[in-house]
Amino acid sequence: MSISSVAGTHFVHPAVSPMGKAPPQEAEFIKEAAADQAPTPPLTAGSPLISSGVMETLLRLKETGTVYTQGDNRLLNSRQVSEADRQRFGEIFQDAVSNDGFNNPVQYIDSLSKEDLGVLQRVHSLGEPRAVTQTDTEGAVNLLLPPETVVDLNNDGLVNQGAVTAFHFPPPNTPQSVKDAWAAITDGMSFKERMMAETPFLSMALGANIRVDDQGRFAGVNEPNTPDYNNPFPPTASDWLEMIVGKAETYRENARLDPSLQVHADRFERFQGMLADILGGELAQV
Repeated sequence: MSISSVAGTHFVHPAVSPMGKAPPQEAEFIKEAAADQAPTPPLTAGSPLISSGVMETLLRLKETGTVYTQGDNRLLNSRQVSEADRQRFGEIFQDAVSNDGFNNPVQYIDSLSKEDLGVLQRVHSLGEPRAVTQTDTEGAVNLLLPPETVVDLNNDGLVNQGAVTAFHFPPPNTPQSVKDAWAAITDGMSFKERMMAETPFLSMALGANIRVDDQGRFAGVNEPNTPDYNNPFPPTASDWLEMIVGKAETYRENARLDPSLQVHADRFERFQGMLADILGGELAQV
């Protein structure tokens, strides 16, 4: 199974919603935010998830003057993306907003010049030009958004960026309380440490898609972007808490035989405690 693992992100996206027009208040926000940045009429996003990613980026642009987060800038520095490419990417995003590019992102990307396709390729660190042009709707949307502002339109727990399918943790449609808990326990970690912390969750995604026959023998793997692919991550914060409790117990048991697993057991326990505290606080405010 071909899944690229990348550093996790923790940006706000709503739970997965049926495809359709953006709610009126979201569409109105887009119009107001884009009006400050673009001279031509902005989009009305076709999906609430697309709308969320666009609004998040527009709000950041309005408040900070850039489409990029601090995490984006660290990533672009590591990729040695030039200032000219960064500026041009921001202009492409604003042009897509102004000219309904997010309503038909594949067609919009097909309309771009070779130079602009190269900008998308370099900003998203895609190895080949065809990784930009051979894309589905989700992949095209994520090419037009900054690297860490990703959306998961089919709610499979993976992220298509161009033709590349990547594993982000927490997945974009994860409840915000879970994202906040994970951000708290991984705060200050290096890139390598974050990657190691995310390994058990990548293993969950892989394990949930291994097929076995009636005798329990390996029978294949469900590939990403196919109907058989399973998303192992639950939709609600309470279900996440239950899953984390179970994983903490499993790692504690396994650590008795393999002490190297204790670090994962400890991290799951911290994750469990942090999420329980956040959920407790939310309930207290109701």
